[in-house]
Amino acid sequence: MNAHSSQPSVFLPRHRLISVQLSTPLVVVALIATVALGAVAEAADLQPVSKASATAQVVGVFTGDYVNGTPVYRLPPVIVVANREVARARLEREKQLTRAEQGRAKAAARPPA
Repeated sequence: MNAHSSQPSVFLPRHRLISVQLSTPLVVVALIATVALGAVAEAADLQPVSKASATAQVVGVFTGDYVNGTPVYRLPPVIVVANREVARARLEREKQLTRAEQGRAKAAARPPA
């Protein structure tokens, strides 16, 4: 204790001490919230989303054939939706990139003039 006051001597300046005292409850609340949210998330992971997903049936049907010792399954059809313009633009862009890379490779392979 100091001879001038009844409070114990503190090694932190007064403004630092106040900031520590104010931040401590915030840290405690944040830790409690994190633990609580983690427990809720873990409990949600343990429960099945729906009865249908818990009892979902296998989609593939065994054909009775084997290829290289591996069974062959028939799967349901898959619907693919695409835009030809987007696909053409993507292919054209890939061609341009390939041409540019080939041009750079040729330039790098040329001996200096």
